[in-house]
Amino acid sequence: GGGMAITPFKGNSNNGDYIRPSPVSQQRPCQDSEGLFLNHLLNQKTCEWLYNDKPGQTDRKDKNCGFANYPVTQLGQACRKTCGLYHPKRNGCEMLTMMN
Repeated sequence: GGGMAITPFKGNSNNGDYIRPSPVSQQRPCQDSEGLFLNHLLNQKTCEWLYNDKPGQTDRKDKNCGFANYPVTQLGQACRKTCGLYHPKRNGCEMLTMMN
């Protein structure tokens, strides 16, 4: 952590649209996050584990991306690209399916 505090630039500009630090939790659409997240068994796993070199729908993805009556896990929320075909709109992956 740490870093310098960002102070508003007091110049000629009077509209106050200076740069605010963006929250760490902010994700780019349709991108998998780096790091470890809790899966459906509350184990810390990566998006690589969730993807498991298997495109398309899998049992593992069902249980983390939120399929049928499975809730979306922390891992599923973090791995937007891997879970893209499950909830394209929420994961920002609508364009992905059209580009293939």
